[in-house]
Amino acid sequence: MKSITQRQTEILSFIQESIERHKSAPTFREIGKNFDISVKAAYDHVKALEKKGVLECRPNRARSIFIPQLLDRQMVVEIPVINKAASGTTVLAVENHEGRVCLPAEFVPADTSFATYMRDASMTGAGLLEGDLVVIAYQEEIQSGDIIATIIDDLITIRRYDLEASRVKLVPENPGFHALYVQDVYIVGKLICSFRTYSGNNNK
Repeated sequence: MKSITQRQTEILSFIQESIERHKSAPTFREIGKNFDISVKAAYDHVKALEKKGVLECRPNRARSIFIPQLLDRQMVVEIPVINKAASGTTVLAVENHEGRVCLPAEFVPADTSFATYMRDASMTGAGLLEGDLVVIAYQEEIQSGDIIATIIDDLITIRRYDLEASRVKLVPENPGFHALYVQDVYIVGKLICSFRTYSGNNNK
């Protein structure tokens, strides 16, 4: 392997630290910002490191940089499982954690996500079955039609969000369930993906 320059060493360390801390590699833009260089310069440094065999770039991915030695840690991310949130706490507070689960890192933003189990059949029309593990990520912007997680009676509840003129409508995707109408709603995040097993051992 060809020797790498001081700047390339610094960039490689930055990429590795990001993977260790966030379970994903930085983008070229983030690398450029950290080192006060252009995105093109960051790209050139990364491609030089790739040619020297110390990392790989996977095509068609937003965060495409992989370090082979860290591949296992790049493939999965560990997030908390939260089904209940005590009044007066933030949803991600440690006291609300009921366990942790490892999921594919390419689907799950580690820093702002948690998993919860569908506790009823209210969203079957959206493809979410009772017992499915769903991943919720914090989103600053929620739009009508998004499937969201909110807290109702201290329980994480999944519904479709519909903002009306003077109230919020929480819409189920099953005709056997009624819509909920509220003036104020505590939205804890937006559905980003779901996982299903067939062992019959899901927690509800």
